Amino acid sequence: MSKKKSPAKAASKDVPDVIEGARLIRSLRDGKQYPAALYAADEVPAKGDTLRLVLSGVTYAGKVRAATEADGEVLAEFQDGLSPE
Repeated sequence: MSKKKSPAKAASKDVPDVIEGARLIRSLRDGKQYPAALYAADEVPAKGDTLRLVLSGVTYAGKVRAATEADGEVLAEFQDGLSPE
């Protein structure tokens, strides 16, 4: 199993502009729940990057709090939730 963590702030050039097919989950960290997305990809977004997800035909955006990749699937946690665009 290969695992990568998000770089501190080096912007990832290979992260797609809009991610489709993501699954939303809640992630528990530091006693708080944060929204998170699971999606298939090999590149991990950097902390502070803005990710855009399409869910049920609506585009949402959120700032990455932390992200990790394992076996071709990325888990990206959002620091202030997701907002529709």
